[in-house]
Amino acid sequence: MLGLDYKRNDDFKTKVICDIPINEREIYRISNKEYRGMRHVDLRVFARAIEDPARLIPRIEGLWIERELLGDVIEGLTLAKNTPARRSLCGAEENRIIAWQFYISEWDIYRFYKLRKKDAQFVELRRMMLNVGRKWSPYYRKGTVIEMRLIERVIAGLERAKRARSL
Repeated sequence: MLGLDYKRNDDFKTKVICDIPINEREIYRISNKEYRGMRHVDLRVFARAIEDPARLIPRIEGLWIERELLGDVIEGLTLAKNTPARRSLCGAEENRIIAWQFYISEWDIYRFYKLRKKDAQFVELRRMMLNVGRKWSPYYRKGTVIEMRLIERVIAGLERAKRARSL
């Protein structure tokens, strides 16, 4: 494992499933978490502390995934990864495509985007809520962007988290 496990308080139980390096300073961390009897999978970006590179600090980018929705999230990431590029009416390649979404409730969804920035491709996973104007808006702090070169490793880590039975 890279670094230290992060806990806010004693109510959290955490089991780190895997760390996937993004670059020298950041990783994706996938872990099973339990908080007051509720079990989730946490997919989060962690950064190395400048003063102590062995210490990892959680960043805002990430989300808790309810265990019963994990299969749908894995399927959505796979579909987004395989979504072909599209061209707009003027012939330019679109930079952001909604690849898939599924309902959590009548007012919450997970939405999967395929992104293109310069020469790199990404998949964005975002939790959205239905706002007063009946439009979907992203929750603040509930989402992450995964580099395409690492998407297979993230999917494999989520599958491992799904198979893990206990903390």
